Amino acid sequence: MMSDSTQVSSANIDINDNFALWLRPFLETCLWANSHYRSLGEQDEALLLAAAWKFFADDVASSRELLAKAASRPAGSALAELRPEQFRGITLATFIETTGIPRNTVSRRLDDLVKGGRLNISGDGTYRLATTPVEMLDLAKPVYIFAQWMLVFRGLPASALGEPKSLLSFGSLVRHFLAAYIALLKGRRINTGNTAHTGVQLSIMLLQAMNVERQITLEGPSAGWGFRRYQTISASSLDQPYLIEQVAALADISAPNARKSCRQLAELGLITLKDSSSYTVGGAKLTAEIIELKNRGHRRYYSPEVEQSLVRFTRNAFARAERLAKKSR
Repeated sequence: MMSDSTQVSSANIDINDNFALWLRPFLETCLWANSHYRSLGEQDEALLLAAAWKFFADDVASSRELLAKAASRPAGSALAELRPEQFRGITLATFIETTGIPRNTVSRRLDDLVKGGRLNISGDGTYRLATTPVEMLDLAKPVYIFAQWMLVFRGLPASALGEPKSLLSFGSLVRHFLAAYIALLKGRRINTGNTAHTGVQLSIMLLQAMNVERQITLEGPSAGWGFRRYQTISASSLDQPYLIEQVAALADISAPNARKSCRQLAELGLITLKDSSSYTVGGAKLTAEIIELKNRGHRRYYSPEVEQSLVRFTRNAFARAERLAKKSR
């Protein structure tokens, strides 16, 4: 039960207040998802499929009838009974807008997903999932852990969120996490194309976030954990070397493949290779001035779409904690 001193309203949340705290668990969850679902296909195929999952989850969330039936049902059985053909078709234009993948590539990759039995195409040219995405259930635990971190950073106990048992209990959190994850990968796709391994980029971002978090911890929390402080420390530590072996381990790929992706990112001007085994985050297109001066609308890694999705995610986490607290009184 939440006390008056720890209660935080879900209606008044600015996640930038503790940006430097939650960025690490968010990236860790994104990296887990990227590695866990790697078997779904090439990077663009996996991104398109994640978008289809998100649209499916949106449709489930918008149906009061379905949610009422799922409220007390185990998530697996409730999800397995749903039929994708009951829901709206997804247009090619929607996939393009959501993922940032160019039209010709989207069309080709969607055809691959249809041939592979992941999607169906209707007579009107729209796409639907071929089967109910029970793979989404794998997101329950890591997404709940991330939601618990978001509560703890705002002064609530992790236990306030309860356990993800029914489809209703974690469906909204998974849906909004998928939106943030897709928005993050969309930024990567637009800025780096489909050449540099997504897991490598997420690993580089995670190592940088961990470095900033350590520096803030050493300096003390008096200046806060907000986005602006994260910018300042990031800009002052662009010469910090990182090992490519660390990137390979986090991305769960071989060191040669990680090195190849790092070379591609260096050619794009986003990092600088120090030698064959290390790099720094700063590059020709990622200077201290850009990191320090660009505002939210020009963030390379953390877009307004990511922020909006995570605000919704956090509000849902707080709303669930508040509902559980009322039941326990």
